[in-house]
Amino acid sequence: MKQTETWGIVVRKTHRLATNTTVTGADLKNETLLLPKRGIVRNELKTWLKALPTSTNILGTSNLLGNVTTLARQSGVCLICVKGAFEMFDTSELVFILFALLRHSKHILAWRKNIELSLAAQEFIEFVKNNKL
Repeated sequence: MKQTETWGIVVRKTHRLATNTTVTGADLKNETLLLPKRGIVRNELKTWLKALPTSTNILGTSNLLGNVTTLARQSGVCLICVKGAFEMFDTSELVFILFALLRHSKHILAWRKNIELSLAAQEFIEFVKNNKL
């Protein structure tokens, strides 16, 4: 698929990093982070951020940004996420900051072969193929 997502952090507008245009792994020293749940993404983040400083506190993981934006609003937690997910929610009290080394991830659409799919799933796959999404 052609779509890409840009990675960064979400913090409340009063956070010390909120005025930064970008962040690095060093900027996250002594910060409390909430990471994406997907292991493959967490491994990539460690590479991107050049192994987070040992003084960085990993609070946990989340797979639904909407469930944890309140945590960012009410605390100093930094949420690591893609910009597109951030833009889906009320951002009036939050800010998205890009990683200094611009990072993107791509999407794929996968399905199991030799498995009977519902008509809706078949038509969706054909739509994606025909429109070169």
